[in-house]
Amino acid sequence: MRRIFVSSPSSHYSALSSTSSSCLVFKNHQQQQQYRKFTSLNTCVRNQTTSSEEYSNSLLITEACAKRIKDINEKKGAHDRMLRVIVESGGCSGYQVEFTFSKQVEQDDQVFIHNNYPESKVIADSITMSFIKGSTIDFVESMAKTAFVLEKNPNAETGCSCGTSFSVKSKE
Repeated sequence: MRRIFVSSPSSHYSALSSTSSSCLVFKNHQQQQQYRKFTSLNTCVRNQTTSSEEYSNSLLITEACAKRIKDINEKKGAHDRMLRVIVESGGCSGYQVEFTFSKQVEQDDQVFIHNNYPESKVIADSITMSFIKGSTIDFVESMAKTAFVLEKNPNAETGCSCGTSFSVKSKE
């Protein structure tokens, strides 16, 4: 990863960039509004300054996911809604993933924005992120299911066939 510094006359922020994702770190709302797109697949917007180690602990949003969020919001006429990812105990493998729409960003939420669809946002709180960091959020359409899904979770040891439940790798 390479460190990129972007500055404007009124504010300074930094970003880390790699081939698959880049994250912008903002110190205030004004800086968040001034962010620039990078050529990566998605952007992770954080409310507080974080270490570079935490950037590998973000989420990847696929284009299919971002497009579906945009389409749903357009149909509902509510462009301020974000897809919230929640991990709860339950399901057949120990933990289950739930997707809901929310208009509010809580203090400990991380907001993830797809570069091609900046209006499509995914949010997750810090507890959820501890279970899914490094994962991909996708939208799949098949005969069996049409849904948002969590894929490639590096924290999951096993999962059930429905794709919404998983067990966490033991930390040794």
